[in-house]
Amino acid sequence: SKIAIFAENRLEWVYAFYAGFMTKSILVPIDFMLPVDDLSYILSDSKPEVIFYSNETKEKVEEAIVSTELSITQINIDEFNLEDFKTDTETLPELDTEDTAVIMYTSGTTGKPKGVMLSYGNILSNINGVTEFVKIYTETTKTLVLLPLHHILPLAGSVLATLHAKGAAVFTPSLNSEDVVATLEKHKINNIIAVPRFYSLIRKS
Repeated sequence: SKIAIFAENRLEWVYAFYAGFMTKSILVPIDFMLPVDDLSYILSDSKPEVIFYSNETKEKVEEAIVSTELSITQINIDEFNLEDFKTDTETLPELDTEDTAVIMYTSGTTGKPKGVMLSYGNILSNINGVTEFVKIYTETTKTLVLLPLHHILPLAGSVLATLHAKGAAVFTPSLNSEDVVATLEKHKINNIIAVPRFYSLIRKS
């Protein structure tokens, strides 16, 4: 099965993603800022059975699904409270490194967005590189989740590698520079995956 995620960065995004890993599904993270036309194209191209979305993206999802005439199970993550779910820790199932784990869509600046298939082996090789060989991530690592998770760098660098090493992925209340600086100080962040402009903003703050 394929699972699409069309929502802003938040804890529920990560839960939805790992739900895909637990069921050996193919994950399709989609930029929640995309217009309906691009969302419709990606849904038509990838044909997911399930889509996770939020109140913020609900209208776009409903419009896109109508236009594609696809039968997709819709799950609004705002209808759940994570505090209501108490479960034991579970180990991920045995995954074939050759299987497709994620389909990442390009921005489409030179035409329609193109789906790039990444295998579990692709992702694991990167994670192992920074947790076992270089050890950038450890159990004491606290990584700031800042960049949008529909890109592979922040997804792998902010969340997957951090959790693989049993570290903590920390979300900011907003991208407002004051909130970011407060989060850095409160949680003693020691790992940031970002772009040059971010460091410029932090410096100015």
